Amino acid sequence: MEIKNVFAKSDTKDLQAASETSVEAILANCTTTIVFAENADSGKGKSFLPTGAQSTEQAEQERLKLNRKYFEDGCLCIHTSKTMQPCPSNMADAKAVDFYEQNCKCSRNYVPS
Repeated sequence: MEIKNVFAKSDTKDLQAASETSVEAILANCTTTIVFAENADSGKGKSFLPTGAQSTEQAEQERLKLNRKYFEDGCLCIHTSKTMQPCPSNMADAKAVDFYEQNCKCSRNYVPS
């Protein structure tokens, strides 16, 4: 069996738009690992699976922190249409991410509506 590493930039909307047939073909023919990029231009990614020195809870806190930054840095609801304000900095990341997931109406939101 030949193993190839293929790196592709993609928005979660791209993944949500894939047809069931396409997804089945991908899963039948390869092993897929999704790594979220810390820096889109770096070519490096960030895995949210806990490492030996990291607990599941720590990995989840890191995921929430990065998701919050993802919304606050690029949400058109905040920056363009001004229909949403950024959450206060003293709000817990989990609550802020939940708020953004529930209220963001632009292409930044990865939660199917």
